[in-house]
Amino acid sequence: MTAARRGFSLVEVMIASVLMIIVIIGIMDVVDLILRTNEMLGDARVGSLNALSIAEEISAVAVVGRF
Repeated sequence: MTAARRGFSLVEVMIASVLMIIVIIGIMDVVDLILRTNEMLGDARVGSLNALSIAEEISAVAVVGRF
C-alpha cells in the first residue's frame, strides 16, 4: 500500500464535516418549520372546535326558544 491510499486526508474530512453541518442545519430548519406549522394548526383546530360548540349552543337556544 502506498502512503496516498491509507485513508482520508484532513482536507477530505474537513469538507465532509462542513457538508454534514450544512445538511444538519437545513434539517433543523425544516423541523422548526414543521413544529411551528403543527402548533398553528393545533390552534386553528381548537378555535374551530370552540366555534362549533358556540354554534351548537346558539342553535340549541334557538330551538328551545321556539317551543
